[in-house]
Amino acid sequence: MSPIPKGNTALIEQYRRQLEYSRGGRLHVYRMVGIGNLERVLDVGCGGGAVTAELNRSCRGSAVGCDVDPQVLQIAVQEYPALRFEQCAPDALPFDDSEFDLVCAHLTLMWADDPAQLIAQMRRVTRSGGWVAALAEPDYGAGLYNPGDWLIGEAERELVRQGADPRIGRKLPELFKDAGFERVIRGVVQSAWDEQRTREHAAAEIESVRTLLGGKGPEREQLLDQWAGQFAQAAQEGRATVFMPLFFAAGRK
Repeated sequence: MSPIPKGNTALIEQYRRQLEYSRGGRLHVYRMVGIGNLERVLDVGCGGGAVTAELNRSCRGSAVGCDVDPQVLQIAVQEYPALRFEQCAPDALPFDDSEFDLVCAHLTLMWADDPAQLIAQMRRVTRSGGWVAALAEPDYGAGLYNPGDWLIGEAERELVRQGADPRIGRKLPELFKDAGFERVIRGVVQSAWDEQRTREHAAAEIESVRTLLGGKGPEREQLLDQWAGQFAQAAQEGRATVFMPLFFAAGRK
């Protein structure tokens, strides 16, 4: 494969920040399912491969990643050449029935055209007694920015326009129960932000908001510029607040 364009380094960094934010929820699920005793693990919607690599380190056997996007798979292959990655169709996983002990999806269901169908596919390739887990699914309806209360509503509308479900987090219990799992455990990642961490992440947070909401004309850019200045100052003073609940659910087949 050809080298990744330099601009995609920002994409890799975004994956890594998301991993940091959702680490507590992932580790909780890993402990709950006994990942250290599992041989075959699948990461659905693997993106740049960071979660696949983490799963591979954590399990007793090996982990495989799959994604619909060939660009992010290219990143995964270059970042983790020793691991196996597969391209998959949006509505079908290219694996046999009951092939895996654990099937995970990290920040993936919000982008699925049919989340119930994807969960059904994940369940199909999981062995009896194995686990299916959705990790770090957000709920923008319960999120907040201060300063910048207006950002959440704008972000929701933009994500819907792009085909995402920005309130998928609250729907996980219903989706997993309807899928027929024997046992379902669900929860939300708790995040603690001290002043130093807020200052350290302020620039990345501003860039993330600009990436999602920018490019909509001079009036929007002016509004974003104004907010960015306010947010950066508030972060330096220890006054800024960013909260986005990330939900998780795990079902035993």
